[in-house]
Amino acid sequence: MLTLSLGDYQGRQEEGGAGGAGEEEKFTAADFEKMPAEKQYVPSLYDDENFDFKVVKPQLHGSHIVYHVVGTDKQGPWEGTRRYNQFNCLHEALTKRWPGIMIPKLPSKKAIGNKEVKFIYERKFYLERFLRKCAKYDFIINSEEFRIFARPGSGDIEKMLERLPRIPSGTMIERTREVTNVQERMFDFADKERFNNVVIEFSFFAKKVLLQMKTLKRQLSVFRDNKTQSISHGRMLLSLFDKYEDLNLNCYTENSPDKMILNNPDHK
Repeated sequence: MLTLSLGDYQGRQEEGGAGGAGEEEKFTAADFEKMPAEKQYVPSLYDDENFDFKVVKPQLHGSHIVYHVVGTDKQGPWEGTRRYNQFNCLHEALTKRWPGIMIPKLPSKKAIGNKEVKFIYERKFYLERFLRKCAKYDFIINSEEFRIFARPGSGDIEKMLERLPRIPSGTMIERTREVTNVQERMFDFADKERFNNVVIEFSFFAKKVLLQMKTLKRQLSVFRDNKTQSISHGRMLLSLFDKYEDLNLNCYTENSPDKMILNNPDHK
């Protein structure tokens, strides 16, 4: 899926020729508008996602990248532009105010290189995944925290989320019981031990898999960079062959196109 989100970037690198090899392409406000509509959306591999939620049209607004976000809740559809920091504040508020609930993961921060085209489209994809995973849980989408993110009015989303009042521990426990439908007093000691062993077993498994996934991610990153560099070198080599034919072989073929190799009309 990741390679699909990088397709446009790689295509731009190829169209730019060999001279741009090794240079990071920067994103401008006009870049997205130049892209065909069919390339502005990356299809998902997950059939259970809520397609009412979309993150599209990344644009440079001042010194920040903003995304046009579309979604829906019990009040109906909503939309607006959002920065990554506002997504991050939402994630922090949900994590803090819903302890014990597995909040979908948000793409990590990046201080350097966060305006590179390939990074922006990776981030757009994962921000959309974050919203669609949240949409699977009504209590998240219709929570006070998410309402501030979706419908801030004229307020500052980051400040409003930071100023939310502290929830008493008892209230947190009760609403967690309500949304998970778990009543811990209903389970006997044997069940609790069995569930605890399952959790411990899975945590060990997850730690092993996480290490393997991190290694795979590094390897794929190296492969992607090597592939991009190989494409650029290939274009450079073809360009050199073409120039060599024009500058040298013409001297020995009496400028006859039929005796050329790359520029032979019969070979095109």
